[in-house]
Amino acid sequence: ISLNAGAHWTRLMRSLKDYTIDGTGKVIPRPAKVANPILSSSYARIDTLAYGLPAYLREAHDGKASDLYPPNDWQAFDRLVEQFAHDYESMPNFFSVYNEPEISWKGTDQELARFLDTIAVAIKRVRPTTKILGPGFATIDVKRIRDLARLGLLEHLDGIAINGYVDGTPPEDEFIARVRELKHMLVEIGKPSMPIFITEFGWTSSKGTWQKPVDELMQAQYAARSLALLRSENVNGFSYFCLLYDADN
Repeated sequence: ISLNAGAHWTRLMRSLKDYTIDGTGKVIPRPAKVANPILSSSYARIDTLAYGLPAYLREAHDGKASDLYPPNDWQAFDRLVEQFAHDYESMPNFFSVYNEPEISWKGTDQELARFLDTIAVAIKRVRPTTKILGPGFATIDVKRIRDLARLGLLEHLDGIAINGYVDGTPPEDEFIARVRELKHMLVEIGKPSMPIFITEFGWTSSKGTWQKPVDELMQAQYAARSLALLRSENVNGFSYFCLLYDADN
């Protein structure tokens, strides 16, 4: 259905959390699951990391597993991401550093910039032709992106990948305004040609939690209008969430 609707982009979320090390501290290889062949052959993918870090990189006093803390050993974290890149035989041409890291991040902004930069550099070392994108935030928070850019966030990224959620407001309002603000910021910091990919956005017609729901007719209208608006802004790629959600939940 999604292909017939004209879909082109999709993404798979990958995890580091199940990796372990041997007695010498070497990361034990863990090949990634084979991707759904339909997803692999029919779509252009922007895969990403999610779901936290393995136990050996977390302090014993860290909070719940869904919380994202700075790794307790930055060099070990670099080696882990490098091993992941080696293991990922089906890595696509585009990879976003992490999905919505700011929601669960428990460190400083400087540590967050280092965390995302470490991922970018380690993957690029193994997969030099892969386009590395980021920061993968849940929403387009231009002020925070600008602050993190001053800390080096964009230095090793080939493009912007970010989710574009808003709180149920029409696409002609803050949704597209934030995209335009992001484009303006990239011009201001000397990166006007950096490509932009909006990796998730949409409006819920169910009960809603953090996002105000809309009715199904309005949802359909917002979907069509948001796609047209993104196209008019020459955004390089965008994925409406969701036409196809291939996950256990």
